[in-house]
Amino acid sequence: MIPNYIYQFTTIFYEIHPIGQLLLIAIIVVIWTLLNKNLTEKARRILNTAFCVAIVFVIILLGLINRVTMDRNHYLVPFQLLFPIQMYRIQQIILNTLFFVPLGLTLPYVLSDRTKPIRISILCGFLLSLTVELLQLTLHRGTFETTDIIMNTLGTAIGTLSYFFYSWHRKGSDKNDQKKNYDI
Repeated sequence: MIPNYIYQFTTIFYEIHPIGQLLLIAIIVVIWTLLNKNLTEKARRILNTAFCVAIVFVIILLGLINRVTMDRNHYLVPFQLLFPIQMYRIQQIILNTLFFVPLGLTLPYVLSDRTKPIRISILCGFLLSLTVELLQLTLHRGTFETTDIIMNTLGTAIGTLSYFFYSWHRKGSDKNDQKKNYDI
């Protein structure tokens, strides 16, 4: 049986207007950025591992809990439900993309010792999305959609590339700060 507070969390999240959901995702990204700003590398890795585990947990919860039980619905043709164009479907596609951005931001920290962390991070996002969609199909909780897998993977890619841009920018700022210290 699912604890009541988990069910309530998913109910509250789904009752929030999509703009509120987007704002919540933006707040998570801002908090992530602020927390990572002045940490040592070891502390940054611990924080991001904890964030990554929490994000995976929330993604699985939101993908499976509080979903309508139905027959095995599946849509294998990407973007099949987009036409005729409906604002609700466009919002869902955008949210599916943006919901995986925080995962893409944290995975490179967890995988930093690996070679090709960009590819591995994106692959992990794909596999997590595929797992959730397959669980929805087999447990009759929601709908299996290839569009969701594509957009979730895109969100992970955006987050991962944003991480590398953030790291590159941070390293450039550190070099400028060191240069200023030498000039004094």
